[in-house]
Amino acid sequence: MRYPSPWNAPAQDFTQWPDFSANGSDLLGRAIDAAVVLTTSSAGLYGFRAEAAYSAAKAAVAMLARVGADELGRYGATVNAIAPVARTRLTEWLGERTGDPAGDPLAGENVAPVIAWLLGPGARDVTGRVLEAGNGHISVPSTCQPGTPFPLPPLMSPAAADALLPRVLASATPPPALLDPAGLSDAQTLLESATKIIPGSNNDCIG
Repeated sequence: MRYPSPWNAPAQDFTQWPDFSANGSDLLGRAIDAAVVLTTSSAGLYGFRAEAAYSAAKAAVAMLARVGADELGRYGATVNAIAPVARTRLTEWLGERTGDPAGDPLAGENVAPVIAWLLGPGARDVTGRVLEAGNGHISVPSTCQPGTPFPLPPLMSPAAADALLPRVLASATPPPALLDPAGLSDAQTLLESATKIIPGSNNDCIG
């Protein structure tokens, strides 16, 4: 498979990979001339227990924002992503809507201004970023960074692997725990749990 710019890539190039929602996001992005905002999720940033396919799909969208920004910048286009914390048909566990959106921090209307700003003139220099917004909070999750490099011996023997690989793994921060939406009573608990598992380490592959 060749790797053209996503601006010109045929749709089948995306469906040849595992059927992530990256395909739908790419098609949506084509409809916007100079600014694209994709929708990812906390599942794509931290992983949701028992939701492997959804988490992987939303992680693909977050990375599409980063790579798409790099490839489409030459055309003057910006590409960003938003991870909303809001009530939708997929987040019924957050409870029912509570009337006036101004008094409901989980209302989608509170996330909409962030998206509008990313699409507007004030964000012309903002690209390749993922923002998490909702429930009275907004943040930019940490960015992927390479780990500490170790020399890799050619044709490494099992004994050498036993000696080297534990050292390599010990040099990194342990991966964060998965979030468990089914075990969280409200969005505040979700955000607090996410905050605890995002230490800003080299394992945080999201910003």
